[in-house]
Amino acid sequence: MRRKKLYSVILAAAMLVSMTGCAGSSKSTEKETNAQTKAETSAETSAETSTEAGTQDKAEADTKENAGTDENQTDAAEPITYKLYTHYSTDDEKIPVDYALEKLSEVMPNVTIEVEPQANDDGNTIKSRIAVGDVPDFFNVNINQLEIAKEAESIMELDDMLASTGLKDKYLPSVVENQIYYKDGHCYALPTGSSQVDLLFYNKELFEQNGVKVPENYTEFLDAVKAFRDKGIDPIPTFAKESWPIGAYFDMFLQRVHPEGMLGLNNGLYKASDADVSDAIHKAADLIAAGCFQEGATTYDYDAARSMFETGKTPMFINGEWEISDATEALGDKCDFLDIFPTSDEKGKNDYAMPGAAEIGGVAISATVEEPEQAKQVAAYLVEFLAEGSYVKLGRIDSAFSTDNLTCEKELSPMTEKLLKQKENYSVPSTVTHALPNNEFSTGFGELLQQLVAGMDADEFIQNVDKLYEESNE
Repeated sequence: MRRKKLYSVILAAAMLVSMTGCAGSSKSTEKETNAQTKAETSAETSAETSTEAGTQDKAEADTKENAGTDENQTDAAEPITYKLYTHYSTDDEKIPVDYALEKLSEVMPNVTIEVEPQANDDGNTIKSRIAVGDVPDFFNVNINQLEIAKEAESIMELDDMLASTGLKDKYLPSVVENQIYYKDGHCYALPTGSSQVDLLFYNKELFEQNGVKVPENYTEFLDAVKAFRDKGIDPIPTFAKESWPIGAYFDMFLQRVHPEGMLGLNNGLYKASDADVSDAIHKAADLIAAGCFQEGATTYDYDAARSMFETGKTPMFINGEWEISDATEALGDKCDFLDIFPTSDEKGKNDYAMPGAAEIGGVAISATVEEPEQAKQVAAYLVEFLAEGSYVKLGRIDSAFSTDNLTCEKELSPMTEKLLKQKENYSVPSTVTHALPNNEFSTGFGELLQQLVAGMDADEFIQNVDKLYEESNE
């Protein structure tokens, strides 16, 4: 059929030439010349465009001008829907996600992202799904879930995409050095934030109204907790349904004697039963016994606990630095954070060793994702746009990328300005509970912390921590 069609075209062309003579030949030549010129111009334009690989302009040019110009691009431009499993319950979580998806639609209009809100359950839901390979196309993963994901073969290795998408060159050097590569030397998850610290926020107005001194040392901290408790006010709401906020609380005490905090316990640098460690643990336990946390704290999730603070019902709250945005919006200049944790009576020792982490983890890609090469480009855009949205829309200063060429749409809050200055002094030598490198110790230690909040005796806790370390290193 194709051969007969070709013969017909040739015959028609021959007849046309014989009828039109030189004029037809001239027009034909002109058309061929024009076609050749257009082809050469197109080739030159394509070559110039390809030299700008990795930039947003290039991505937009590829999408808007070149989509469908060849078979591969036609395939890539076909509509496709991916699912993203990420935190999406509060404004400080939704705003950067919505921003990122809008930006993604501009550079990859054929891609639709459906958001599945991530459960605030210490990662238990996604851990279970990872184990059986039932994961969304894109999902958040932390360091202790990576090994499970590798064993289940439910996660994609991303070494090549860091180079092919230009993402590695866009990350801050400190992020590349500390947060991208797992212990086996490979990349499986893409961070959006750099090192983050956990802070002790406080409501200045509640302290003033109740005649309570803002604490500067442990003795004053204990007095403040007792004073608020006597007035029927929960001093510090916490979401101990997850272990990491209790880990932050724990490190506020331990890091004053050992900057490595619970990471040092994990690594065997000291024991819970060592005199100085034991003293720090007893201080933390005594504050719990005095009623620093709300009743039933281990049943409270993130949203419930932070709501208590942001509605002005409680005087203090422990959370990551991302809390600054929502706390400022809710409480205005009534909210601040303590420069130095009042967890020791000894001044000048490890004052600026902070709980928090520069975590290995971030956005991962399912090993069974559709159109894997396209999915890698989607992920590269997603993490960059998520970080960008956090800065542009919320004024967060923990981006994994440079913000030099970005403009924040909101005036930086006093707390953000303060944190920018304080971070010059801060060090973050510990980590969060779920990022402790010994997975068995991490899991068990998180459970022990929750039991400490629920009323476990300090000496029993200390004995169990030492026992856990021995068993997890046999």
